[in-house]
Amino acid sequence: METKTYSCDKCKSKVDNQKNLLSIEVRLKSYRYDSSYRQKLEVELCPSCAEKLGLIKRVVKGDAVVNEPQDTKDKLYNVIVQLIQETGIQVEY
Repeated sequence: METKTYSCDKCKSKVDNQKNLLSIEVRLKSYRYDSSYRQKLEVELCPSCAEKLGLIKRVVKGDAVVNEPQDTKDKLYNVIVQLIQETGIQVEY
């Protein structure tokens, strides 16, 4: 039987189930250099990194730890810029 291991793109910690990761996808499109220039950034974050970025809040309910989504409207721009910069993509903003 094959076992898959998934990891957080930010801290590289391992998880046994992809459902334990928060997936963020950002698509970049630029007409400056070529009308067809497109780039896609996909990042998968463990609950700990997602919480540090303010995207979720981990709450203990009974015997379980539950990830609750947060209102990220104000933070989302900064989180996306930080993730893009960490990948080495040069973006003018």
